[in-house]
Formats: sequence, structure tokens, C-alpha cells
Amino acid sequence: VMARYTANGTIYLLVNPSREPSTWRGFRLWKSTDNGQSFILANNDVFGGAVTMADKPMIAVNNYPGLSNSGHLYVAGSSIAGGAVVWCTHSGDGGVTWDVPQALGPGSGADIAIRSNGTVYVFWLVSTMVAGTYQNSIQYRWRRLVNNYWNGPETVPAHPDSQLLYSVKGNASGDLKRSNSAAPQDYFVSNGFPRVAVNPVNGRIYLVYADLPYPGSSTDRGDIYVQD
Repeated sequence: VMARYTANGTIYLLVNPSREPSTWRGFRLWKSTDNGQSFILANNDVFGGAVTMADKPMIAVNNYPGLSNSGHLYVAGSSIAGGAVVWCTHSGDGGVTWDVPQALGPGSGADIAIRSNGTVYVFWLVSTMVAGTYQNSIQYRWRRLVNNYWNGPETVPAHPDSQLLYSVKGNASGDLKRSNSAAPQDYFVSNGFPRVAVNPVNGRIYLVYADLPYPGSSTDRGDIYVQD
């Protein structure tokens, strides 16, 4: 995943670590100061050894000027060692050094939103096995500019009639069939990971995710929902 600091044009590239047991730790950060013509390794483990088996990275830069965290980097992602947990960390010096990472809660598929007042939000999907099926929900936490702690978590109601997503598969997969006439086992694994964006004018956060149109739907296996 990539992010760009608009004030100086620096491009950041955050990647998964190598998955050999001896090196499967935190994410690796590369950066470019020549519009992506070349990249240098800025940090080999943004979680500083505190997180192993990192997966599904996400990065964001605060591009709003005049704030104490302007230009700061925020990274979120999961550790899949012994059950998925979402972690987040922050750098104020272009990715050279990072805060002690904080565990935000169980889950995966994190995304980051930053509002113009410097408040940082992390959204992710919680997928919990209950009685042989999965209960899937979207949660978020937020950190205000004046705080050094994360508020929440809070759960986003996925539908007017359900706090949970309708999918009961792992990671809220819709198990999209190759076609309506395909065999039941001929499907693609999908997910309900949230994706977020901020309106810079009014600060509203837009949340997008995939889910079934209704519980138990077997023909339509994937619709797109938007909330703000």
C-alpha cells in the first residue's frame, strides 16, 4: 500500500515482511523522494519487533497543514499469530522511528482515516466463530490530536436491522460463484473489509464495505454498501 505527503512529494510504500519464520515480523517501509523513480528502505520493521506474523498493511499521511501531527505517518495492520489482532503505530519523523505499537482489538483488514482537525480513525473487520458460523462486524477506534490514547472501540451498524454483517463466512466472504450456474464449490473467496475516506470540506467519513443483500442470500452473493 502507498501514501503520499503532499507538502514535499515523498511517496511511502508499506509492504508485508518476508514470511520465513526468522523474518516474519512487522511491515517494511520504503520511501521515494523522486516521484517513485527509486525507493530506499526507511524501516525494516515499523512495529519494532513487538508484532510477529504481520499481514494486511495500511498506511496514511496527515496532509492537513498547521497541525502538530502534520506530515506524520500512521500504520495499521494485523498480526495473525494465535488469532488476528489489529495493531497501530505512528511516526513523526518520516518513518525512521515509531511509537510503541498499540493493539486496538481482534480483527483484520484495517483502514485509516484522518480528519482535518488531526483526529485519526482506524476501522477494521471483526470475524468471530460462534456455534459453527462467523459473526462479522465493523469496528473503529479514534485518537484525537490532544490525546495520547485511543478511544473506543465502537461498532458500526452494518444494516438498519442488524449490527452484524449478513455474511456468516470467515472475513465476511460472500463466496462469489463463478456464475449463477456454477457448482456450489466453484466460488471466489471475498471479504467485507472496510474502506474509508474523509471529505476534507465537512470532515464526514465515508465507509464502504461488501456484504450479502439479506441473510442467507445464495444467488446475489455480494453487494456494496456506503455509510457516512
